[in-house]
Formats: sequence, structure tokens, C-alpha cells
Amino acid sequence: MKNKTPREQNHSIEEFVQDAVDLFNKLLALVRDSLPSEPEIVPLMKYEDAIRYFVTDRPKDPKVKKGAMLRQRHRQGQQFVQMFLDKNNQMVCQPNGTPYGRKLVVKQFDEELCEAFDDQDLIIVE
Repeated sequence: MKNKTPREQNHSIEEFVQDAVDLFNKLLALVRDSLPSEPEIVPLMKYEDAIRYFVTDRPKDPKVKKGAMLRQRHRQGQQFVQMFLDKNNQMVCQPNGTPYGRKLVVKQFDEELCEAFDDQDLIIVE
């Protein structure tokens, strides 16, 4: 197996980052249009609760392979979206076309969830 040169590694990292940004923008646009428009307001979202959602609310749809958490500034805090993805990082939708997932407005994230996001707005959960 051939090792990549530093230039090839940088290109791979740049491609990965661009793919993540593209995925984020596509998911956010789809979710904004597809999930209920009046999200629940949550005072504190804990990492444990966010991860538990992917276990307890996982659809029985066999296409679901992972989850995604998105955050974006909102006038009342942070818009926080959780959705389910297939193996190609595409949203999995119900038969009526609505994505499986939820959209919340979160006033504050706990320290563990803040650390998980770091300075990013997208987390893929596998």
C-alpha cells in the first residue's frame, strides 16, 4: 500500500472538508423545508440525551445507517436538527417524503456536546 505524500494528504483533507460543508448545506436546506416549522424549545441539550435520541427514536427503516446533528444560530438560541442518514450520508425519508428526525431550538448545550461540536456545525453519528 502506497503512503500518500503531504500534498496528496492535504488534497484529501480539503476534499473531505468540502464534502462535509456541501452535505451540511444540503441537509440544512432539506430539513428547513421538510420538518415541522415550529420547533420545540429546549432549555438545555445534553450530549447523552442527543445520542439517546438516535437509539430510542431510530426508525425501523433498514436504510438507516447513521445519524447527523446540525446546529445553526437561531434568534432564540441554536437551531438543533437531528436526522437519520443512509450509508451514503443521504437523509432517509418516510414514505410521505418527510425526513426521519427532529428540529429543536436549544437555549444551551452542555459542555460535552459543545466539545463534540468543537468549532463545527455538523456531527455524523455512526
